[in-house]
Amino acid sequence: MKKGFCFRVTISVAFLLLFLGVGSSAYAEKKFIKGEARFYSQDEDPLNFVKSQLLEKSFRNVITKEMNRLGFNSESFWRTFDEKFEEHFKPMQESLEEKFQDPETEKMEAEDREKYQKALRVRRLKELKKFGKLSHVIKSYVIKRMKRSVKYPNSRYMRLMAVVDHNRLRSLYSRYINIGGKKEFNTLFLDVDFELQGLTWKDLGVQVKTDFTEVIKTHWLNWFNSKLGDSVKKFSIIERNSKDKVEAYLHSYKSENERDEIFQDGLLAKVKFKIKKNSEDGVQKMRGFSFKGQYLLLDLDTQEPLDYFDFPKTTHSYSTVDDHSLSSQVASYLYRVPIPRFEKSKNKLNRIMKKKGSYQLEVENVLSIQEVMELMGLLKEKGIVQRLQPKVKLFDQGRALIELDYYSDYEALKKVILKLQSRNLLNGRSIYVKKNDHGYYVLLGGEAIQSKKQEAQKIERL
Repeated sequence: MKKGFCFRVTISVAFLLLFLGVGSSAYAEKKFIKGEARFYSQDEDPLNFVKSQLLEKSFRNVITKEMNRLGFNSESFWRTFDEKFEEHFKPMQESLEEKFQDPETEKMEAEDREKYQKALRVRRLKELKKFGKLSHVIKSYVIKRMKRSVKYPNSRYMRLMAVVDHNRLRSLYSRYINIGGKKEFNTLFLDVDFELQGLTWKDLGVQVKTDFTEVIKTHWLNWFNSKLGDSVKKFSIIERNSKDKVEAYLHSYKSENERDEIFQDGLLAKVKFKIKKNSEDGVQKMRGFSFKGQYLLLDLDTQEPLDYFDFPKTTHSYSTVDDHSLSSQVASYLYRVPIPRFEKSKNKLNRIMKKKGSYQLEVENVLSIQEVMELMGLLKEKGIVQRLQPKVKLFDQGRALIELDYYSDYEALKKVILKLQSRNLLNGRSIYVKKNDHGYYVLLGGEAIQSKKQEAQKIERL
Protein backbone atom coordinates (compact mmCIF):
# COMPACT_ATOMS: atom_id res chain seq x y z
CA MET A 1 0.00 0.00 0.00
CA LYS A 2 1.15 3.51 -0.76
CA LYS A 3 2.37 5.68 2.07
CA GLY A 4 0.09 8.40 3.32
CA PHE A 5 -3.38 8.76 4.70
CA CYS A 6 -5.59 5.72 4.18
CA PHE A 7 -8.77 4.31 5.65
CA ARG A 8 -10.99 1.32 4.91
CA VAL A 9 -14.58 1.94 5.92
CA THR A 10 -18.15 1.85 4.72
CA ILE A 11 -19.59 5.35 4.95
CA SER A 12 -22.95 6.66 3.81
CA VAL A 13 -23.09 9.63 1.45
CA ALA A 14 -25.28 11.70 3.76
CA PHE A 15 -23.05 11.18 6.81
CA LEU A 16 -19.82 12.15 5.07
CA LEU A 17 -21.43 15.15 3.40
CA LEU A 18 -22.49 16.34 6.83
CA PHE A 19 -19.13 15.51 8.42
CA LEU A 20 -17.19 17.35 5.75
CA GLY A 21 -19.59 20.27 5.57
CA VAL A 22 -20.41 19.54 1.95
CA GLY A 23 -24.09 20.28 1.32
CA SER A 24 -26.24 18.38 -1.10
CA SER A 25 -26.06 21.41 -3.37
CA ALA A 26 -22.52 20.32 -4.17
CA TYR A 27 -23.89 17.71 -6.51
CA ALA A 28 -27.60 18.52 -6.92
CA GLU A 29 -28.71 22.10 -7.32
CA LYS A 30 -32.01 23.23 -5.87
CA LYS A 31 -34.10 23.23 -9.01
CA PHE A 32 -37.49 24.89 -9.30
CA ILE A 33 -39.81 23.21 -11.76
CA LYS A 34 -42.78 24.91 -13.37
CA GLY A 35 -46.12 23.26 -12.77
CA GLU A 36 -49.37 24.12 -14.52
CA ALA A 37 -52.93 22.93 -14.03
CA ARG A 38 -56.47 23.64 -15.13
CA PHE A 39 -59.56 22.70 -13.15
CA TYR A 40 -63.20 22.99 -14.19
CA SER A 41 -65.16 23.91 -11.09
CA GLN A 42 -68.86 23.73 -10.30
CA ASP A 43 -70.86 26.74 -9.15
CA GLU A 44 -71.17 25.33 -5.65
CA ASP A 45 -67.42 24.66 -5.21
CA PRO A 46 -65.91 26.84 -2.45
CA LEU A 47 -62.69 28.70 -3.29
CA ASN A 48 -60.50 26.67 -0.92
CA PHE A 49 -61.66 23.44 -2.60
CA VAL A 50 -60.86 24.85 -6.05
CA LYS A 51 -57.42 25.98 -4.88
CA SER A 52 -56.63 22.60 -3.32
CA GLN A 53 -57.54 20.82 -6.58
CA LEU A 54 -55.41 23.20 -8.63
CA LEU A 55 -52.48 22.60 -6.27
CA GLU A 56 -52.89 18.82 -6.50
CA LYS A 57 -52.97 18.89 -10.31
CA SER A 58 -50.01 21.28 -10.44
CA PHE A 59 -48.00 18.99 -8.15
CA ARG A 60 -48.83 16.07 -10.42
CA ASN A 61 -47.55 18.07 -13.40
CA VAL A 62 -44.31 18.93 -11.55
CA ILE A 63 -43.76 15.34 -10.41
CA THR A 64 -44.31 14.02 -13.94
CA LYS A 65 -41.73 16.43 -15.34
CA GLU A 66 -39.16 15.50 -12.69
CA MET A 67 -39.80 11.78 -13.19
CA ASN A 68 -39.12 12.15 -16.89
CA ARG A 69 -35.98 14.20 -16.26
CA LEU A 70 -34.58 11.57 -13.89
CA GLY A 71 -35.41 8.64 -16.15
CA PHE A 72 -38.47 7.29 -14.32
CA ASN A 73 -41.24 5.75 -16.38
CA SER A 74 -43.93 8.32 -15.53
CA GLU A 75 -46.50 6.87 -17.94
CA SER A 76 -46.31 3.44 -16.33
CA PHE A 77 -46.34 4.99 -12.86
CA TRP A 78 -49.50 7.06 -13.34
CA ARG A 79 -51.28 4.17 -15.04
CA THR A 80 -50.59 1.93 -12.03
CA PHE A 81 -51.33 4.76 -9.61
CA ASP A 82 -54.75 5.41 -11.17
CA GLU A 83 -55.59 1.70 -11.23
CA LYS A 84 -54.74 1.35 -7.54
CA PHE A 85 -56.85 4.38 -6.71
CA GLU A 86 -59.87 2.95 -8.54
CA GLU A 87 -59.52 -0.27 -6.51
CA HIS A 88 -59.28 1.81 -3.34
CA PHE A 89 -62.25 4.02 -4.22
CA LYS A 90 -64.65 1.36 -5.53
CA PRO A 91 -66.10 0.33 -2.10
CA MET A 92 -66.66 4.01 -1.25
CA GLN A 93 -68.47 4.59 -4.52
CA GLU A 94 -70.71 1.56 -3.95
CA SER A 95 -71.49 2.71 -0.42
CA LEU A 96 -72.38 6.20 -1.64
CA GLU A 97 -74.53 4.77 -4.43
CA GLU A 98 -76.58 2.75 -1.95
CA LYS A 99 -77.46 5.93 -0.02
CA PHE A 100 -79.18 7.45 -3.08
CA GLN A 101 -80.92 4.28 -4.30
CA ASP A 102 -84.51 3.35 -3.61
CA PRO A 103 -84.20 0.39 -1.18
CA GLU A 104 -86.95 -1.55 -2.97
CA THR A 105 -86.14 -0.98 -6.65
CA GLU A 106 -82.39 -0.30 -6.17
CA LYS A 107 -82.78 2.50 -8.72
CA MET A 108 -82.43 6.29 -8.52
CA GLU A 109 -84.83 9.02 -9.36
CA ALA A 110 -83.54 11.74 -11.70
CA GLU A 111 -83.21 14.22 -8.84
CA ASP A 112 -81.38 11.73 -6.63
CA ARG A 113 -79.04 10.76 -9.49
CA GLU A 114 -78.01 14.37 -9.93
CA LYS A 115 -77.30 14.68 -6.21
CA TYR A 116 -75.38 11.40 -6.33
CA GLN A 117 -73.20 12.55 -9.25
CA LYS A 118 -72.32 15.78 -7.45
CA ALA A 119 -71.54 13.99 -4.19
CA LEU A 120 -69.52 11.34 -6.04
CA ARG A 121 -67.42 13.99 -7.82
CA VAL A 122 -66.50 15.78 -4.58
CA ARG A 123 -65.82 12.53 -2.72
CA ARG A 124 -63.62 11.23 -5.54
CA LEU A 125 -61.53 14.40 -5.75
CA LYS A 126 -61.07 14.64 -2.00
CA GLU A 127 -60.18 10.96 -1.70
CA LEU A 128 -57.72 11.18 -4.60
CA LYS A 129 -55.93 14.03 -2.83
CA LYS A 130 -55.61 11.95 0.35
CA PHE A 131 -54.67 8.79 -1.52
CA GLY A 132 -51.76 10.25 -3.46
CA LYS A 133 -50.32 12.60 -0.81
CA LEU A 134 -48.42 14.23 -3.64
CA SER A 135 -47.79 17.31 -1.52
CA HIS A 136 -45.38 15.20 0.60
CA VAL A 137 -43.06 14.94 -2.42
CA ILE A 138 -42.90 18.72 -2.79
CA LYS A 139 -40.25 20.43 -0.65
CA SER A 140 -41.45 23.96 -1.35
CA TYR A 141 -43.50 25.86 -3.89
CA VAL A 142 -44.50 29.37 -4.91
CA ILE A 143 -47.79 30.14 -6.67
CA LYS A 144 -47.04 32.45 -9.58
CA ARG A 145 -50.49 32.82 -11.01
CA MET A 146 -54.04 31.75 -10.26
CA LYS A 147 -56.91 32.98 -12.42
CA ARG A 148 -60.27 32.13 -13.93
CA SER A 149 -61.22 32.39 -17.58
CA VAL A 150 -63.22 35.48 -18.56
CA LYS A 151 -65.01 33.59 -21.31
CA TYR A 152 -65.55 30.41 -19.25
CA PRO A 153 -65.83 31.42 -15.54
CA ASN A 154 -65.67 27.84 -14.27
CA SER A 155 -62.31 27.24 -15.97
CA ARG A 156 -59.59 27.86 -13.36
CA TYR A 157 -55.85 27.99 -14.00
CA MET A 158 -52.76 27.85 -11.79
CA ARG A 159 -49.04 28.16 -12.45
CA LEU A 160 -46.45 27.55 -9.73
CA MET A 161 -42.76 26.82 -9.19
CA ALA A 162 -41.87 23.86 -6.98
CA VAL A 163 -38.89 21.92 -5.64
CA VAL A 164 -39.13 18.11 -5.51
CA ASP A 165 -37.76 15.93 -2.69
CA HIS A 166 -35.94 13.20 -4.61
CA ASN A 167 -35.93 10.67 -1.75
CA ARG A 168 -39.69 10.94 -1.32
CA LEU A 169 -40.18 10.87 -5.08
CA ARG A 170 -38.25 7.62 -5.29
CA SER A 171 -40.25 6.22 -2.38
CA LEU A 172 -43.52 7.19 -4.09
CA TYR A 173 -42.37 5.68 -7.37
CA SER A 174 -41.23 2.36 -5.86
CA ARG A 175 -44.59 2.08 -4.07
CA TYR A 176 -46.25 1.48 -7.45
CA ILE A 177 -43.41 0.35 -9.72
CA ASN A 178 -41.45 -2.73 -8.73
CA ILE A 179 -37.72 -2.15 -9.28
CA GLY A 180 -35.77 -5.37 -9.08
CA GLY A 181 -38.29 -7.14 -6.85
CA LYS A 182 -39.24 -6.79 -3.20
CA LYS A 183 -36.88 -8.17 -0.59
CA GLU A 184 -38.11 -11.22 1.32
CA PHE A 185 -36.87 -12.13 4.79
CA ASN A 186 -36.56 -15.66 6.06
CA THR A 187 -37.56 -15.24 9.73
CA LEU A 188 -38.70 -12.45 12.04
CA PHE A 189 -37.36 -13.01 15.56
CA LEU A 190 -39.36 -11.27 18.29
CA ASP A 191 -37.36 -10.29 21.39
CA VAL A 192 -39.53 -8.90 24.21
CA ASP A 193 -38.41 -7.56 27.58
CA PHE A 194 -40.56 -6.26 30.44
CA GLU A 195 -38.70 -4.43 33.20
CA LEU A 196 -40.48 -3.92 36.53
CA GLN A 197 -39.60 -0.87 38.63
CA GLY A 198 -40.84 -0.76 42.22
CA LEU A 199 -43.32 -3.62 41.91
CA THR A 200 -43.62 -7.38 41.58
CA TRP A 201 -45.54 -9.52 39.10
CA LYS A 202 -48.13 -10.05 41.82
CA ASP A 203 -48.85 -6.31 41.67
CA LEU A 204 -49.91 -6.89 38.05
CA GLY A 205 -52.36 -9.59 39.10
CA VAL A 206 -50.31 -12.71 38.29
CA GLN A 207 -48.35 -15.15 40.38
CA VAL A 208 -45.91 -16.18 37.64
CA LYS A 209 -44.18 -13.84 35.17
CA THR A 210 -44.84 -16.03 32.14
CA ASP A 211 -48.60 -15.94 32.77
CA PHE A 212 -48.43 -12.25 31.83
CA THR A 213 -45.56 -11.99 29.33
CA GLU A 214 -46.24 -15.02 27.14
CA VAL A 215 -49.77 -13.91 26.33
CA ILE A 216 -48.56 -10.53 25.01
CA LYS A 217 -45.64 -12.08 23.12
CA THR A 218 -47.90 -14.62 21.44
CA HIS A 219 -50.44 -12.00 20.40
CA TRP A 220 -47.71 -9.74 18.96
CA LEU A 221 -46.23 -12.70 17.09
CA ASN A 222 -49.67 -13.58 15.69
CA TRP A 223 -50.09 -9.98 14.54
CA PHE A 224 -46.76 -10.08 12.66
CA ASN A 225 -47.67 -13.48 11.21
CA SER A 226 -51.00 -12.24 9.87
CA LYS A 227 -49.74 -8.88 8.57
CA LEU A 228 -46.20 -9.52 7.29
CA GLY A 229 -46.71 -12.77 5.42
CA ASP A 230 -45.84 -11.09 2.10
CA SER A 231 -42.41 -10.02 3.37
CA VAL A 232 -41.43 -12.69 5.92
CA LYS A 233 -41.61 -16.50 5.66
CA LYS A 234 -41.45 -17.52 9.34
CA PHE A 235 -41.94 -15.95 12.78
CA SER A 236 -40.34 -16.95 16.06
CA ILE A 237 -40.10 -15.73 19.66
CA ILE A 238 -36.60 -15.34 21.06
CA GLU A 239 -36.42 -17.21 24.34
CA ARG A 240 -33.91 -16.52 27.11
CA ASN A 241 -31.49 -19.22 25.95
CA SER A 242 -31.51 -17.83 22.38
CA LYS A 243 -30.62 -14.23 23.27
CA ASP A 244 -26.90 -15.04 23.47
CA LYS A 245 -27.02 -16.65 20.01
CA VAL A 246 -28.53 -13.49 18.51
CA GLU A 247 -25.86 -11.34 20.15
CA ALA A 248 -23.14 -13.68 18.89
CA TYR A 249 -24.54 -13.42 15.37
CA LEU A 250 -24.50 -9.62 15.53
CA HIS A 251 -20.96 -9.53 16.91
CA SER A 252 -19.73 -11.92 14.20
CA TYR A 253 -20.87 -9.49 11.51
CA LYS A 254 -17.48 -9.45 9.76
CA SER A 255 -16.78 -13.16 10.24
CA GLU A 256 -19.15 -14.81 7.77
CA ASN A 257 -17.89 -18.32 8.56
CA GLU A 258 -18.82 -18.01 12.24
CA ARG A 259 -22.39 -16.83 11.72
CA ASP A 260 -25.34 -19.06 12.64
CA GLU A 261 -27.32 -19.83 9.46
CA ILE A 262 -30.64 -19.72 11.32
CA PHE A 263 -30.39 -15.93 11.53
CA GLN A 264 -29.42 -15.29 7.90
CA ASP A 265 -31.88 -13.15 5.94
CA GLY A 266 -33.60 -12.47 9.25
CA LEU A 267 -35.26 -9.59 11.07
CA LEU A 268 -34.99 -8.85 14.78
CA ALA A 269 -37.94 -7.02 16.36
CA LYS A 270 -36.97 -5.83 19.85
CA VAL A 271 -39.73 -4.51 22.12
CA LYS A 272 -39.02 -3.33 25.65
CA PHE A 273 -41.38 -1.84 28.23
CA LYS A 274 -40.62 -0.43 31.66
CA ILE A 275 -43.51 -0.73 34.12
CA LYS A 276 -43.51 1.30 37.31
CA LYS A 277 -45.99 1.38 40.16
CA ASN A 278 -46.96 4.98 40.95
CA SER A 279 -49.74 4.70 43.50
CA GLU A 280 -51.73 2.35 45.70
CA ASP A 281 -55.18 3.23 47.08
CA GLY A 282 -56.35 0.52 49.48
CA VAL A 283 -59.64 2.23 50.20
CA GLN A 284 -60.72 2.75 46.60
CA LYS A 285 -58.92 -0.47 45.59
CA MET A 286 -57.04 1.22 42.73
CA ARG A 287 -53.41 0.85 41.63
CA GLY A 288 -51.58 3.28 39.34
CA PHE A 289 -48.84 2.36 36.85
CA SER A 290 -46.65 4.20 34.37
CA PHE A 291 -45.47 2.66 31.10
CA LYS A 292 -42.59 3.59 28.84
CA GLY A 293 -41.26 1.59 25.89
CA GLN A 294 -38.85 1.23 23.00
CA TYR A 295 -39.05 -0.56 19.66
CA LEU A 296 -36.39 -1.49 17.11
CA LEU A 297 -36.65 -3.47 13.88
CA LEU A 298 -33.22 -4.62 12.70
CA ASP A 299 -32.02 -6.26 9.49
CA LEU A 300 -29.79 -9.00 10.92
CA ASP A 301 -27.63 -9.29 7.80
CA THR A 302 -26.82 -5.62 7.33
CA GLN A 303 -27.39 -4.58 10.97
CA GLU A 304 -29.31 -1.59 9.62
CA PRO A 305 -32.27 -0.34 11.69
CA LEU A 306 -35.33 -0.50 9.44
CA ASP A 307 -37.61 1.14 11.98
CA TYR A 308 -37.43 2.37 15.58
CA PHE A 309 -39.58 4.30 18.02
CA ASP A 310 -39.67 5.47 21.64
CA PHE A 311 -43.13 5.09 23.16
CA PRO A 312 -43.78 8.10 25.43
CA LYS A 313 -44.49 7.66 29.11
CA THR A 314 -48.16 7.11 29.97
CA THR A 315 -49.96 6.57 33.29
CA HIS A 316 -53.09 4.53 34.02
CA SER A 317 -54.94 3.32 37.10
CA TYR A 318 -56.72 -0.03 37.41
CA SER A 319 -59.03 -1.69 39.88
CA THR A 320 -57.43 -4.29 42.17
CA VAL A 321 -60.70 -5.99 43.11
CA ASP A 322 -60.04 -8.91 40.76
CA ASP A 323 -56.49 -10.03 39.89
CA HIS A 324 -57.52 -11.65 36.61
CA SER A 325 -59.28 -8.50 35.44
CA LEU A 326 -56.28 -6.39 36.48
CA SER A 327 -53.74 -8.48 34.58
CA SER A 328 -56.00 -8.70 31.52
CA GLN A 329 -56.49 -4.93 31.34
CA VAL A 330 -52.78 -4.15 31.70
CA ALA A 331 -51.79 -6.83 29.18
CA SER A 332 -54.43 -5.62 26.72
CA TYR A 333 -53.18 -2.05 27.01
CA LEU A 334 -49.52 -3.03 26.48
CA TYR A 335 -50.46 -5.16 23.48
CA ARG A 336 -52.16 -2.19 21.79
CA VAL A 337 -49.40 0.39 22.37
CA PRO A 338 -46.94 -0.67 19.61
CA ILE A 339 -49.49 -1.83 17.01
CA PRO A 340 -49.64 1.52 15.14
CA ARG A 341 -45.84 1.44 14.90
CA PHE A 342 -45.89 -2.15 13.70
CA GLU A 343 -48.21 -0.96 10.92
CA LYS A 344 -45.59 1.59 9.83
CA SER A 345 -42.95 -1.16 9.84
CA LYS A 346 -45.19 -3.23 7.59
CA ASN A 347 -45.34 -0.38 5.06
CA LYS A 348 -41.58 0.10 5.22
CA LEU A 349 -40.89 -3.60 4.62
CA ASN A 350 -43.14 -3.51 1.56
CA ARG A 351 -40.89 -0.82 0.08
CA ILE A 352 -37.54 -2.55 0.69
CA MET A 353 -36.10 -3.72 -2.58
CA LYS A 354 -34.08 -6.87 -3.13
CA LYS A 355 -30.45 -6.04 -3.76
CA LYS A 356 -29.21 -7.51 -7.04
CA GLY A 357 -25.52 -7.04 -6.33
CA SER A 358 -22.57 -4.79 -5.53
CA TYR A 359 -19.99 -3.24 -7.83
CA GLN A 360 -16.54 -1.98 -6.82
CA LEU A 361 -15.83 1.24 -8.71
CA GLU A 362 -12.20 2.32 -8.56
CA VAL A 363 -11.36 6.03 -8.76
CA GLU A 364 -7.83 7.08 -9.74
CA ASN A 365 -5.88 10.33 -9.52
CA VAL A 366 -7.90 11.63 -6.56
CA LEU A 367 -6.80 14.87 -4.87
CA SER A 368 -9.17 14.94 -1.88
CA ILE A 369 -11.99 13.12 -0.09
CA GLN A 370 -14.32 15.94 -1.18
CA GLU A 371 -13.86 14.83 -4.78
CA VAL A 372 -14.86 11.28 -3.83
CA MET A 373 -17.92 12.53 -1.98
CA GLU A 374 -19.00 14.69 -4.90
CA LEU A 375 -18.55 11.75 -7.25
CA MET A 376 -20.69 9.58 -4.96
CA GLY A 377 -23.33 12.29 -4.90
CA LEU A 378 -23.44 12.37 -8.70
CA LEU A 379 -23.75 8.57 -8.81
CA LYS A 380 -26.61 8.62 -6.32
CA GLU A 381 -28.39 11.37 -8.24
CA LYS A 382 -27.98 9.66 -11.62
CA GLY A 383 -28.93 6.29 -10.14
CA ILE A 384 -32.00 7.41 -8.22
CA VAL A 385 -34.30 5.11 -10.22
CA GLN A 386 -32.04 2.12 -9.53
CA ARG A 387 -31.83 3.04 -5.82
CA LEU A 388 -28.07 3.23 -6.09
CA GLN A 389 -26.36 3.33 -2.68
CA PRO A 390 -22.68 4.40 -2.93
CA LYS A 391 -20.32 3.76 0.00
CA VAL A 392 -16.63 4.56 0.44
CA LYS A 393 -14.75 1.28 0.88
CA LEU A 394 -11.22 2.67 0.64
CA PHE A 395 -9.52 6.04 0.41
CA ASP A 396 -5.80 6.10 -0.19
CA GLN A 397 -3.34 8.66 -1.46
CA GLY A 398 -4.54 9.34 -5.00
CA ARG A 399 -6.98 6.41 -5.08
CA ALA A 400 -10.45 5.50 -3.81
CA LEU A 401 -12.80 2.54 -3.99
CA ILE A 402 -16.56 3.10 -4.06
CA GLU A 403 -18.96 0.21 -3.46
CA LEU A 404 -22.19 0.52 -5.42
CA ASP A 405 -25.14 -1.50 -4.12
CA TYR A 406 -27.75 -1.74 -6.89
CA TYR A 407 -31.29 -3.07 -7.07
CA SER A 408 -32.09 -3.28 -10.78
CA ASP A 409 -29.64 -5.02 -13.13
CA TYR A 410 -26.00 -4.65 -14.10
CA GLU A 411 -26.79 -3.10 -17.48
CA ALA A 412 -28.74 -0.31 -15.77
CA LEU A 413 -25.80 0.23 -13.41
CA LYS A 414 -23.41 0.55 -16.35
CA LYS A 415 -25.57 3.26 -17.89
CA VAL A 416 -25.44 5.24 -14.64
CA ILE A 417 -21.63 5.03 -14.51
CA LEU A 418 -21.31 6.02 -18.17
CA LYS A 419 -23.45 9.13 -17.52
CA LEU A 420 -20.47 10.53 -15.61
CA GLN A 421 -18.35 10.61 -18.77
CA SER A 422 -16.80 14.03 -19.45
CA ARG A 423 -18.63 15.76 -16.60
CA ASN A 424 -16.75 18.22 -14.41
CA LEU A 425 -16.45 18.36 -10.65
CA LEU A 426 -17.09 21.64 -8.86
CA ASN A 427 -13.36 22.34 -8.72
CA GLY A 428 -13.16 22.08 -12.52
CA ARG A 429 -11.54 18.65 -12.78
CA SER A 430 -12.91 16.28 -15.42
CA ILE A 431 -14.42 12.83 -14.98
CA TYR A 432 -13.35 10.15 -17.45
CA VAL A 433 -14.93 6.68 -17.46
CA LYS A 434 -12.42 4.04 -18.57
CA LYS A 435 -12.66 0.30 -19.10
CA ASN A 436 -10.25 -2.49 -18.20
CA ASP A 437 -10.38 -6.27 -17.77
CA HIS A 438 -12.39 -5.94 -14.54
CA GLY A 439 -15.00 -3.52 -15.85
CA TYR A 440 -15.28 0.25 -15.55
CA TYR A 441 -13.24 2.66 -13.45
CA VAL A 442 -13.07 6.45 -13.11
CA LEU A 443 -10.05 8.62 -13.82
CA LEU A 444 -10.03 12.23 -12.61
CA GLY A 445 -8.03 14.65 -14.73
CA GLY A 446 -7.19 18.31 -15.18
CA GLU A 447 -6.16 21.02 -12.76
CA ALA A 448 -8.24 21.84 -9.70
CA ILE A 449 -9.50 25.42 -9.84
CA GLN A 450 -9.28 27.26 -6.57
CA SER A 451 -12.43 28.97 -5.39
CA LYS A 452 -12.49 32.73 -4.86
CA LYS A 453 -12.77 32.11 -1.12
CA GLN A 454 -9.60 29.98 -1.14
CA GLU A 455 -7.75 32.59 -3.18
CA ALA A 456 -8.81 35.34 -0.77
CA GLN A 457 -7.61 33.32 2.21
CA LYS A 458 -4.28 32.72 0.49
CA ILE A 459 -3.83 36.48 -0.17
CA GLU A 460 -4.66 37.27 3.49
CA ARG A 461 -1.96 34.86 4.70
CA LEU A 462 0.56 36.60 2.45
